[in-house]
Amino acid sequence: MSRFFRSALVLFSVVVLLGIPSLFALRIYTERASQQTAAEAHFSDIRDSITGWAASTAGGTRPASSLADELRPLLTQNESLNVLIVYRLHDNLEYAWSRNPQAAAQIDELLPARANDATRVTFWQQELSETIGVNGSGLVIGSVYQLLFPETVFQNIRDALLSIIAFALLLIVALIAGISGAAPVAAGSAQPVSPAGSAQPVSTERAVPSESNVKRMEEPGSPTSMPLDPAPPDSNASQPPPLVSTETGLSFSSHLNRRLDLELQRAAENELDVTVLYATVIDTSTGRTPPPDVFGHMVLEFFPFEDLVFDLRDQQEGLCCIILPGVDLPGALRKAQRFVTLGRRHEGYVFTHRLGASSRNGRLVESNRLLREAREALKKTDERAPVIGFLPDPDRYRSAIRGDGETFTLQ
Repeated sequence: MSRFFRSALVLFSVVVLLGIPSLFALRIYTERASQQTAAEAHFSDIRDSITGWAASTAGGTRPASSLADELRPLLTQNESLNVLIVYRLHDNLEYAWSRNPQAAAQIDELLPARANDATRVTFWQQELSETIGVNGSGLVIGSVYQLLFPETVFQNIRDALLSIIAFALLLIVALIAGISGAAPVAAGSAQPVSPAGSAQPVSTERAVPSESNVKRMEEPGSPTSMPLDPAPPDSNASQPPPLVSTETGLSFSSHLNRRLDLELQRAAENELDVTVLYATVIDTSTGRTPPPDVFGHMVLEFFPFEDLVFDLRDQQEGLCCIILPGVDLPGALRKAQRFVTLGRRHEGYVFTHRLGASSRNGRLVESNRLLREAREALKKTDERAPVIGFLPDPDRYRSAIRGDGETFTLQ
């Protein structure tokens, strides 16, 4: 291995090992900045809505309890909002909302004694508070937004470590190949030295085979004869259809029913659950399916098993079907909600997601029915509820199959 090659390899390794963490750190920073911008815009909408509500209730024409109805549509528009409180200066708390019990503990930090018109930003969260004046009274609005989720950071760290490990393995293979390639040259350059007085003349003429040997080699029946150009394989021979599309990286829709039947059979034998997700991914600006490579890459980023994700764009714009073996309906809905939250922006595009789900839930059910249930759940989604799951009742289902219960069909 030459000195120039070694120097270039070391320089390239340093650049890659420093560039990979920097790239993933930039991805985290970009996601955080995007969430911060969305949080500030969402807080501005909440402030305007509360200002209008306060002005309309100042004359007593509307009940004060209608503030919850005024804010309810806004609370579902941003998944990163954790806490929202509204109170009057030197008065009681007007309204308080938290996404979960863990976030409710932050309400005490936003009470009047510690809140003011300021913005406090940490690595994970952003606190926004503002005081508005309506008819001589002050109304304080405080909120906490989640800028980064631990899953996002850990996923980027994992991808960075996997990239570094893959590069290290590739570098080791290249070094081994370079060392093994240089070893035969060094060994072949050494010439055997004959003892003094025993040197023998060496002929530089090439050995010429005798005429009998030449004739024997030319005989077609000779054991040493070999065809120079073997016959090419038959290109028209039947081959099994491909499983995964090279265009999107997703499985073809023709394999969906068979694969789902196999997963349902395996789940029934092992008393496991199977969930089916119908998902649509639409480019918000055009209202159409994103480019095939972007479409496939984004779906596989959240559901990485390409043999369980099927491309159904020929049936509906941006449609795909995802099989989740061993996952119950609540677990599948959490995955779907994460897909909606983190997949809205991808490679410079803005997307709209809708997902409908249904699970086996202890039933001996065929693939066609499970797919119909998930498809019907998808039809009921909208902007306020982008993820809907169909939760079947196994007892009612078994009664209907036996014929001694009420009959019910999917519209």
